[in-house]
Formats: sequence, C-alpha cells, structure tokens
Amino acid sequence: ELLLFGTFGGAWANAELPIAGPGGGIREADFFGWSIGGGAEVALTPNWHARFDYQFTDFDAETVNYPGGRATFDPDASTYRGSLIYRF
Repeated sequence: ELLLFGTFGGAWANAELPIAGPGGGIREADFFGWSIGGGAEVALTPNWHARFDYQFTDFDAETVNYPGGRATFDPDASTYRGSLIYRF
C-alpha cells in the first residue's frame, strides 16, 4: 500500500538576526511566505508504516534597521523528514 500526498499553504517564521561590526546588534523579525511539498507513505506491515516528505518554503524579504544601517534578509527553507509510524 502506497500513499502519495502533496501540501501547499502559508508560512510564518520569527527569527533573531545578528549583524557583526560597528553599529551591529541583534534584531527580531517576522517572515511570511508560502510553502509547497509532497511525499509518500508506504505500509511495511499492517501496523508499521514508513514516511518521507519534502517541503520548500519561500519567505518574503524583510529589511531590518540597525544603529549602523539597514540589512535585508530573504530566507528560503528546504525541509526533509522521514518517519517510522506504528498504528495501534
């Protein structure tokens, strides 16, 4: 038995953003964006299943002000997950 699946949705992350050097420091910012992914789950036995999925997240750019200037951050993330599942 094989189950294929896909996902799509919104994303939010909060991050501490350090800048080194004169006028640097740490600021906090919220990032919003979208996420898409997919994966598969396979039954190994009636109770044991294995699952693997991948998700890509694209966050919008955020410009952060520091005492020494400004910096723009534009993060993306790729997440790979594997699971071993026991169903009761």
